[in-house]
Amino acid sequence: MKTYPAPIDRSFGAGVSQMMTLAIDIASSIQAIDLAKKFPNSICSSVGVHPVKAVASEFSEGALLDLVKLVEKNPDAVKAVGEIGLDYKHIREGNLADLSLCQSYDSCCL
Repeated sequence: MKTYPAPIDRSFGAGVSQMMTLAIDIASSIQAIDLAKKFPNSICSSVGVHPVKAVASEFSEGALLDLVKLVEKNPDAVKAVGEIGLDYKHIREGNLADLSLCQSYDSCCL
């Protein structure tokens, strides 16, 4: 039997039956996918770059391609793209790319 990390174990002990991990950059997207693969019946993941990180030059066409690859290689784990946000202070052209990625892979947007 697989052992959940303590916060997740407490959540399931309190009655949560499923959860989604959220990502804010490429590294956390990979971590979210790894967790979803470890617990496929109870955890799914999102991939994405937070709008604030995107404005901080951490989002590029290369990062978008990395997100596409993560979605394509992990269809059973990745169920959403985001956080794309509608943070008008940090709005970016990448928001439209994220929305397009959601539509292309029939994923939810966060």
